[in-house]
Amino acid sequence: MKIFFTTLLMFFASNTLANGSYVDKWQWNNGPECAVYFNPSDEPMLKEYWDGNGEPPISISDARKLVLNWVKEEYQGEISPSIVSYNLTSYHAKGMKTNHWLYNIRYVKFRNGIPDKDFNENIVVLMDGAILSKQCNQ
Repeated sequence: MKIFFTTLLMFFASNTLANGSYVDKWQWNNGPECAVYFNPSDEPMLKEYWDGNGEPPISISDARKLVLNWVKEEYQGEISPSIVSYNLTSYHAKGMKTNHWLYNIRYVKFRNGIPDKDFNENIVVLMDGAILSKQCNQ
């Protein structure tokens, strides 16, 4: 499963820094600027589309489980995340054919009960369950 998400992230991450199609951008304590990118050229690879009517294909509780599992795998269980906000939003970047609904989820990270050095994080869950994680400039 981790290989799937890593591969998907690589697809979504390609050329994103050049086109600036980010869902969210942040900086913590004058550290590196980070963003979650959604590359419009990867739009055709999406397996699920939701028009905003009725129930979303991924419930908020399913998005939560996906994020917690992703964090556990990404940090080999060394990080304890605490989700602080969920934002179900419609996203449309220049070059996209349509709006895409997604969950933009903010969480904070703890290591052994102490805030981690990169404490504040965002992650995006697309309606097909794909995860988009941050990229930071160094």
